[in-house]
Amino acid sequence: MLNKRLQAIAQMLKPCEIVADIGCDHAFLAIYLIENEIAKKVYATDVADGPLNIAKTNVALSKLNDKIECRLSNGFENIPDDLNAAIIAGMGYHTAKMILENAINRLERLDQIIVQINTDVELFRKWLSDNCYTIEDEKIVFDRKYYTIIKFNTKKFRALTDDEIEFGPCLLIKQEPEFIEYIQNKLLTFKMIAKKITTDVDKKNMIAKKIKQYEFVLDNIINKKTF
Repeated sequence: MLNKRLQAIAQMLKPCEIVADIGCDHAFLAIYLIENEIAKKVYATDVADGPLNIAKTNVALSKLNDKIECRLSNGFENIPDDLNAAIIAGMGYHTAKMILENAINRLERLDQIIVQINTDVELFRKWLSDNCYTIEDEKIVFDRKYYTIIKFNTKKFRALTDDEIEFGPCLLIKQEPEFIEYIQNKLLTFKMIAKKITTDVDKKNMIAKKIKQYEFVLDNIINKKTF
């Protein structure tokens, strides 16, 4: 059984032929995608032998060696060109960005790219915006902590606004309950931080700006205004 984070990633992926699960960890997601006929073949990859050996064991126990190929790979390096979708999940922003930039010429050949990073989601949206890539879908799930999942493609799109970079263009439109809870939680955190700052004027001003931005967006959602 997948946790909420992996379940949300699986649900975001449309049925496809071949997908790469980059940073597959225990290969639970890869196994789920095959067993539920979301993908016909999966390249389950990891940069380290330890997790990959666990993945190989789980794939063998599931009797899916013919449909899941476990590979030692740094990003896309050791993945064949026949895939049409990719998932990059469970790592930090800088690692995910490096993986994507090292394979920049391959991205346009992919129909679906799903990224779930554990840090600096706003910086990732800024990177997508700077490249004029299109965010197709987003979802926030709470699984002991909040996770943001972003699906994008390389079709050219306008640059995102500051609010879209901070909160997510799709999330602002859908306004799902967990997204609203996330904003409320972040707002409380910023207010707690603000109370503790006494001498760092620049940080105090930055936090005050964040509080104003989050209060504005939350007010618009409560009053059912469009973005």
